[in-house]
Amino acid sequence: MSMLSELGRVRIGDEESSLKPLVARYGGWKWTHKVLYPDESPGDYEYVIEVNPWRFYNLTGHTRRFDDAIRRAESIFSEDWFSSTGLRLWMAGGGIGIRSGCVRSVSADVYVQGRNEWLGQVWTLAAEGRGAQPLLVGTSSLKMGYRPGDVIKTWVTPDASQTQAQAARNLNRACFTSFAGCNGFCELTPGATRYLMQHPEAATNIAPPECP
Repeated sequence: MSMLSELGRVRIGDEESSLKPLVARYGGWKWTHKVLYPDESPGDYEYVIEVNPWRFYNLTGHTRRFDDAIRRAESIFSEDWFSSTGLRLWMAGGGIGIRSGCVRSVSADVYVQGRNEWLGQVWTLAAEGRGAQPLLVGTSSLKMGYRPGDVIKTWVTPDASQTQAQAARNLNRACFTSFAGCNGFCELTPGATRYLMQHPEAATNIAPPECP
């Protein structure tokens, strides 16, 4: 998915003007949070982009033409029907935080229908880390409509090595077209789970997995 690769090339400190082609290519929009997050300052804002073929609702409430029609069409068929045809429900998005005309953070999130539950990946690159480690890994629960699931989250700083940065963003894209569907984080995000097995000190609220 080219959007995720392009987000992975954005760096802290890049000028806002350099992002315009990327934002325009994916129909992005500027979003100012009504309530500031703890690490935000007045005047901060974010560019949001997405690839959302099934028109799942997004955090910003942004809408486009045909959203309701596509959602109704998707609701007619069961998830088992999609799986049997090799189609898996999914969406991907990204955010680029801006402060004083420069990039202050980059994030990407992916959600895909797995074998037994929905699976998600969220990675964030930010100048302000969440701890002493240049790469941290955690998890949270997920709910896509009435569908439950789990998300693996990674936080990486500019001090991270290339190996750590790649582990944080690594995604098994075969999960989007697999007839059986991917089963858990070991299959969805092999880079992060492998790193966590080798570096258990990088775990926040997740137990190091036992992947084959």
